[in-house]
Amino acid sequence: RAFRFAPLSTVRSIDEWDQRKQPGRLKVCSNGFIFEPDDASFPLTRYPFSGLPSKPTVSPIRGLTSFSGLLLRLKCTSVVEMKAHNVVGPYRSRPLESKAQDVFFGFEHSDVTSLLPWFHRLIDATADKSALEAIVDERNPDTFDPSLMEDFTEIQQLHNGLRVAKIAPLIQVPGCLMITSERLYFQPASVNNVGESVVKVRLRDIRHVFRRRYLLRQVGLELFVDAQSISSRAMGADVG
Repeated sequence: RAFRFAPLSTVRSIDEWDQRKQPGRLKVCSNGFIFEPDDASFPLTRYPFSGLPSKPTVSPIRGLTSFSGLLLRLKCTSVVEMKAHNVVGPYRSRPLESKAQDVFFGFEHSDVTSLLPWFHRLIDATADKSALEAIVDERNPDTFDPSLMEDFTEIQQLHNGLRVAKIAPLIQVPGCLMITSERLYFQPASVNNVGESVVKVRLRDIRHVFRRRYLLRQVGLELFVDAQSISSRAMGADVG
């Protein structure tokens, strides 16, 4: 199972001197990097950790003069391309010719020197499930942010938030569940978050609650609420 962390605004270049800047977002996953260009005519490009013969490094800026810091340098032996011209189709795995190819990323709002140790830690965690779980847990706290409540007079019914996952087709969004005297809240974590906002459901709008099996265990709950309030939600509790 792969996890996706927060995307980073970047510009990609094939070498330090390349003036053809390609803006987009670099998505950091637990098994590789994915570059999503702003121009939909270019494919999404995935750089799997298995295709990196060495860990990422930093490189001085030469051609990308719009940045004041350093470039992230990936040495790749293969890439995976998908959705060229925004057309959904089979993934295309493309081995690079002759030798490893260098790809550079310049970050618009982040310091690459502070990100580099995290990248190295993710790569080391690909062969250690417990180390990866520790990284995910760091970004999935059980502390609920009370500023998200609709009414400051609401009383929290739980001492701490519950770690849960909101289940949708092909997506599992970890987060924190809190119940107050008026509402149920789901605060998404910064893992696998695809733009999810905080879910707020008034308790009086919940019509049915059913237990469901999730991953062969009776740990799921499915909520049916008034259509005017919010669509039905399924959540699996992170227990054990």
